[in-house]
Amino acid sequence: MSVEVLKGKIESIEQIVDKYEETREYEVIKKDICKVKNKISDDCLYLGVVGSFSSGKSTFINSIIGKSILPTDAVQGTTVTSSVLKKASIDDVEIKYSDGSVAKYSTDFDVLCERYAMPPCEADSDNDKGFLIRFLDFIKKILGIGKKKRQEEETKRKQKHIRDFYRYIVSTEKVATDIESATLYIDNKNMEYNIALVDTPGTESLNSRHTEVTKNAIDSICDALIVIIPYDEPVSENLVAYIQKNIENYKKKCIFAVTKVELLDDQDELPGLLEWITKKLEDRLEIESPVVIPMATFLHLKEVDDELTTSFLDEINEDTKTILLNMYEEGVQVLTKVLRERRELFISENLAVICNRVISSMKEQLNQLIEENEQENIDLTKESVIDLGDFIEEEENIIREFVEEKSKSINVGWTEVMNCNGQFFDAIIEQIVSCNDSSALIEEIGQQDFDQLFKGIQEVAVKMEKKYEEDKQFLFKQIEKKYYEAYQQCGVVGNISAQKVFVNLEAVQVAIEYISVEFDNLMNTNNELIKQSRKGLFKKVKNLFSNPSDNQIEIVKNDMQELYDLANTVLEETWQIVCQKFFLDLEYNIQEAFRDMIQQDESNINDYISRNTIAISDNLRIRDELIKDLSIVESQI
Repeated sequence: MSVEVLKGKIESIEQIVDKYEETREYEVIKKDICKVKNKISDDCLYLGVVGSFSSGKSTFINSIIGKSILPTDAVQGTTVTSSVLKKASIDDVEIKYSDGSVAKYSTDFDVLCERYAMPPCEADSDNDKGFLIRFLDFIKKILGIGKKKRQEEETKRKQKHIRDFYRYIVSTEKVATDIESATLYIDNKNMEYNIALVDTPGTESLNSRHTEVTKNAIDSICDALIVIIPYDEPVSENLVAYIQKNIENYKKKCIFAVTKVELLDDQDELPGLLEWITKKLEDRLEIESPVVIPMATFLHLKEVDDELTTSFLDEINEDTKTILLNMYEEGVQVLTKVLRERRELFISENLAVICNRVISSMKEQLNQLIEENEQENIDLTKESVIDLGDFIEEEENIIREFVEEKSKSINVGWTEVMNCNGQFFDAIIEQIVSCNDSSALIEEIGQQDFDQLFKGIQEVAVKMEKKYEEDKQFLFKQIEKKYYEAYQQCGVVGNISAQKVFVNLEAVQVAIEYISVEFDNLMNTNNELIKQSRKGLFKKVKNLFSNPSDNQIEIVKNDMQELYDLANTVLEETWQIVCQKFFLDLEYNIQEAFRDMIQQDESNINDYISRNTIAISDNLRIRDELIKDLSIVESQI
């Protein structure tokens, strides 16, 4: 996978990560992404140097640099933190702390000196010089004589101070405990431009923190590894165990440098030694054709570093030195060639590991957010209420059905009205039958009070009003309950009330007046008939001493029956009209009361429905975005 492809992947992931700044792992993920981006933009290949104490690890690094930068004491824990040596235009030191903070020698000099009790970089004291020399130096300074030399001396003093400070930082246990890595930027043309060397604590350190430091450096900093194997302890069991435990995944990508070969008593033994080391690496670590390079690092360092003074290699004759130095140069060329060939592969695979870690963490966060979102959506859905329009329509239908059902009981009311009519006319018939004076028959019957019939029907109406008022109130309680249950979270009042509905008996009054008129007309007709039946002397005499004749009574009874039938017909038609009006008023009354109740809370309910609907819609949109982002993240693996 090319760096450009990985760059596209990490940019895609970062766009998604930045949308979730409040997630628990955001800072950790951003830190990993930052590492990836830094690696992509950094041209250097970070070469990790792994080796046991006294293996020549520091000497190897110093020889590649061309300067004795790292201490080479054979003391356990010489390097106690991840130390990076990198070519730059000026010398500097950068310290990355475990808490994520960064300090630089060039910008934080005073703070660092105070923190680590390092003396400042001072120029040579003039007090050590005689008066004449100090005077001559003063004149030279005024005239600008020796300015370049003084600048060079100042640069060397500052360079020495920086490197002393760096050595102190990377080799002092009490200082390094809170340091993640320290980088020494070196203005040195002997360094390979695109290689940065990463030194780590020795593989045999008994300090568990050192092991963790090395592991973190391999995982987070190094793009490739070179394993230092001293000639006098080739492929030790400790080294094999360390590789198997800590860099198993990197072992096939390691380059093996055999150091201290200049100390061999017989250089003719070197080819056999290299062959033996290669075979052991193949057998013990199961590496096919490992790259093994012999390097006379100390000899080369002595040749290139004028400041290094030692005499123990002076006994090597010049021919052997030439061979060893050429071998070193060939080794560096092989190392450089292999690194260049594998550079993109090393970077790509290392970046892929980091990318996958970021992706895995992001997937976990997104899945958690999706679960939380789905639960929130369930809660929002539970809190949602039915549309107010649907509720109104449903309840209005129920009210309409209620009134229609109640209106079917009109026959019950009519039966009672008919009974009132029957009782009224029964009383008239009884009066006709019981009358004992034929001359007064019509007069007595004609005095009937039809208000009694109206009052009887009025009592039926009052009874009906009371019954349906009770039914209405029961319906109101049902509506209030349903209303409150449906919209209680909206803060509704839920109070429904209405004035009592009365039966309008005006039509009944008109009908009874009509019946009364017909009754009067009938009585007048009956009176004429009775008068005719009393003509003649004999009949007149007889009627003076007898009750009404059967014929007279029968005439009046028959007419009353006809009038009763007429009254029933008229009242039935009228009663139906009255009841229809009553139930129309009842339905209107209930519907208006229902509407008034709704109107009290309609604004609050609609506002709540709107907020809830928007919240659910937004929640679903967020869920869809989360699922989409998760799909994008998964596609980057």
